[in-house]
Amino acid sequence: MSKYEIIETKETECKQAVIFARVSSQKQENGVSKEAQISAMTNYCNKNGLKIVKSYSITESSTIGDRPKFKEMIEFLKKQKQKTALVVHSVDRLQRGFDETSIINKLARDGIIEVHFLKENFNIDQDAEQAEEMQYDLNVFSAKMYISALRNHVLKSQKFNLNNGKWQGFAPIGYINYRDSDNKAQIKLDEERAPLIKKLFLEYATGLHSLESLCQFAREIGLSTRPTKKLKSHSISRHKINDILRNPFYCGTMVVKGKAYPHIYERIVSPELFNEVKEILDNRGKKKIIPHQQIYGKKAFVFRGLVKCGICGCTITSEQHTKKSGLVFRYLRCSHMRKNCNQKPVPESKLLNQLDDELFSKLQLSDSILLAVKKNVQMRLEEDSHINAALKRKNTLKLEELENKKSRLFDIYLEGGITKEEYQEEKAKMEAEKQQLELNAQKFITITSEIKDVVERIIEIAGNLSNIMKTADYKIRNQLLKLLLKDCTLKDGKLTYNVREPFSAFISTDVKKTIPDYITNNLQEFNKIAYPVGLLSNYLPLETT
Repeated sequence: MSKYEIIETKETECKQAVIFARVSSQKQENGVSKEAQISAMTNYCNKNGLKIVKSYSITESSTIGDRPKFKEMIEFLKKQKQKTALVVHSVDRLQRGFDETSIINKLARDGIIEVHFLKENFNIDQDAEQAEEMQYDLNVFSAKMYISALRNHVLKSQKFNLNNGKWQGFAPIGYINYRDSDNKAQIKLDEERAPLIKKLFLEYATGLHSLESLCQFAREIGLSTRPTKKLKSHSISRHKINDILRNPFYCGTMVVKGKAYPHIYERIVSPELFNEVKEILDNRGKKKIIPHQQIYGKKAFVFRGLVKCGICGCTITSEQHTKKSGLVFRYLRCSHMRKNCNQKPVPESKLLNQLDDELFSKLQLSDSILLAVKKNVQMRLEEDSHINAALKRKNTLKLEELENKKSRLFDIYLEGGITKEEYQEEKAKMEAEKQQLELNAQKFITITSEIKDVVERIIEIAGNLSNIMKTADYKIRNQLLKLLLKDCTLKDGKLTYNVREPFSAFISTDVKKTIPDYITNNLQEFNKIAYPVGLLSNYLPLETT
């Protein structure tokens, strides 16, 4: 460098300013709101002849994260060709810790900035005296102590609330956050979504769904997220479905930092149902889930959608052969999708005879048990009736809205706002959406007294399954097997299975020894054992129209 070369330096006189306003959250008290800070700083700059070249107004914690806006401001100050005043309302608006102090002090000593603190009424620049620097450090220390005390208070409050079963934060879907008359944060059931969340658990508990098919089911019943200020309501994703099914909040337990606490809010599902769903989820990768589409085939085979191969794990399908004589034979055979299975076809009648010997003839229901089961199912049907009515209304409103959109689209076309091709393309989309809505509407059946009677009659014959499984049509027998059995596999001509609760308890020579009569006098207690009976409302009503 030549000794005659001129080194560019900052002007010593400060004529311009950057103002920096910050709040930690949108709930910041009005006295230190961003608007109040900006107003005070603007008046200060005008009074002292400082031209405002940049204004920062941010919502950002000064103690959490990387503070990107603060860093952006520092870089802006460094690039200025003249000394710049950094004007802030108070020390704690700029910082609440010593991490930034060294940065600010260096810029001030180098003559790049001078810092003006309005509330404390002092400045920091390259000529700052030790007393001023000491005052700066003391104010930072005071702000840091305030944050520490506030954090300790929050932690104590959080611990107190957790130990008293109160959730802190945004409630999971199926619940609603609100404030009571005393402006205290509370949580309650979402009357629209809570029943649909329960339906998800009941559906998945059948073992007949993948997460993908359950996601489709959620769309069909109209389950959507809660709208927020920033986001509109939208359909539930597959990932969110998995989160819902694994969240114990729905059965009465909240988990915070890996620790479980019982909460005080109304449960959406029972712990038994939650654990059954969790078991299916945990074993999802170990055993193949039967896709939802395979459940609803056109032919009502007795074992349709129920059995997997015990050798290769593939789906066991049913087929029918009619001889020239007119005799009909039905077989179960492995689909051999993995091509490494020697499972042979097995006559359907052979497996029905096995179940008759092992299950149907041994299933016994006392009169008191039958009465409790009837009450349980009727309660489920009433619940489904209300849900279906609400879904039907929602679907009808969507159809009306779609018709209005079609009408407006036609008017725009007539007025020349869009081309014929654009009109036809949009109209086709709307027609497809209308067709889907009309298809969905057919699923929201009104549960009539006739359907309830059908369900009641089916329950009554549950104690005489041996006869009904020999005389009923294939559809009813298939649905009864789905209600009774789970985890069915076929190997070497023999069916292996588990009996669903509560029917597993009924396989006894003396039912009263297994389930005392006093339980049936209390429906709530009985539900702890008999909740899966509600699965009847998911299958039978929709098939008996």
